Amino acid sequence: MSCSCGIKESIWGCLICGYLGCGRYQNAHAARHFKETGHAFAVDLESGRIWDYMEDKYVHRILKGSSSDPLESDMDNFLTPGGPEELSDKIENTLTEYNHLLTAQLEDQRNYFEAKLRNSKKAFEETEEMKAIKGELDSMNSKLTEVKAHRKKLFKDNTALEKQNDILKAKIAEAEKFLLLRATTKDNLLKEIEKLSKNEDSKEDPRIAKKLKTIEELESEIAILYKQIQ
Repeated sequence: MSCSCGIKESIWGCLICGYLGCGRYQNAHAARHFKETGHAFAVDLESGRIWDYMEDKYVHRILKGSSSDPLESDMDNFLTPGGPEELSDKIENTLTEYNHLLTAQLEDQRNYFEAKLRNSKKAFEETEEMKAIKGELDSMNSKLTEVKAHRKKLFKDNTALEKQNDILKAKIAEAEKFLLLRATTKDNLLKEIEKLSKNEDSKEDPRIAKKLKTIEELESEIAILYKQIQ
């Protein structure tokens, strides 16, 4: 038996799926298998020792020998029994031991994957919640950008209106001055006409007719100016 990388020494077998990988002092494929799958128990095919990757230590030995220290016994104690009955007992004990160990490992794996599933579900829910929050933030940022753009446009329009207002104020001030000048001119012409009218020959005086015509023109200009100011 060998690892997928070709190494035949220090081969470990996964007690859950049977994967064969080399030890940590070779290419550590057995340890990598644990990290990828969560299968915590692996047996050393050479010594029969079982390694717990979760606890990072040896936990048991499938094949027990006659030595007081089970870790020091070897495969020969199993392969050279005292008789058929002893061999049958060893096989039965080994199978019972292995079944108990495998059951415990499967239970641990079930708990492990259930916890992993719960964590994944929680992470997924948190991710969905984060997506929803991000969507709301994006929507708020979009609205904020629109408000800023609208505010900028209003500020620009307001600036333009203020300039137009200043121009209109200047025009109105100029029109008011012109209107006052025309009104003054009209009053002066009326006074002159009044003086001329006191003479006996005023009806034939061409100056009065000329001034009246000028007053009529002034009144027309004044009316136009009033409309512009309003």
